[in-house]
Amino acid sequence: MDGKDLLSNGVAGAYYEIIRSMPARKRAPLASYRLDSAALFAALDAERLRCNMTLEAVAAELDVHHSTMAVWRHGGGMRADVALRAALWLEIDLRDFAVLPAAQGAAA
Repeated sequence: MDGKDLLSNGVAGAYYEIIRSMPARKRAPLASYRLDSAALFAALDAERLRCNMTLEAVAAELDVHHSTMAVWRHGGGMRADVALRAALWLEIDLRDFAVLPAAQGAAA
C-alpha cells in the first residue's frame, strides 16, 4: 500500500479530507485544532429540545450514560467516537466544530 492509499482510507484519509477542504487561511498544523465540545453540546441540546427529548433519551441514542450528558453540559470534553456519533445523529459536519485555540487563531 503506497502513501496515496493510506490517505484515501481510514482515519488518515478523513484527516486529509478535512484539511484539504479548509480554506488556505484557516489551515494550521493539524494538531493545533480542537473540538469545540461546548458548541457541539449546545447543538445536541438544541436538537433535544426541538424534539422534546430528555437527556436520557439523547444519551441512549448516542450510546453513552446519561451522566455523560451532564458532564458535557458543564464543559467536559467528548471522546472522538462519541463526537462522531453526535454529528451523525445531528446530521451535521463535524468539521464545523474544529477550532483553533484563541491565541493561535488570532495569528492564523
